[in-house]
Amino acid sequence: MRTFQGMPKAGAAFGIQLDLFSAPPPLATDAGLKMELMRPHKWACQRTMGQLPLVSIEVVPFEGRWMWSACLNSRNGSAQGYKALPKWERFAPSKPEALERAVDEARAFMHRATKDEQQRMAKWLGDVLSAVA
Repeated sequence: MRTFQGMPKAGAAFGIQLDLFSAPPPLATDAGLKMELMRPHKWACQRTMGQLPLVSIEVVPFEGRWMWSACLNSRNGSAQGYKALPKWERFAPSKPEALERAVDEARAFMHRATKDEQQRMAKWLGDVLSAVA
């Protein structure tokens, strides 16, 4: 499974900034896909700045179909999400369709984020969808 991050995590040597390279990875492979848009976070116990995923989308294969998940972790304390597992019965026949459904789900909970985060999410989700088209 490949992970694409919005910004490098604290202590990481490097990362891929989707702000600079907004085109998501190609969908032609049969491997799973996890994409994250990162946000800054100040750790209270260490008093250092780090990063957490603001939004993450995961698409994984399962028995010839594709499962998806979408998660939110806003700076204002709003959070929701789940792991892509068969028990949730979220299946799509193809990888692009599963990615579209994950983006739709993320758009549905976008109102729970701050206004600035909503703008970043809208742009990022649009970039993700443009890869499907």
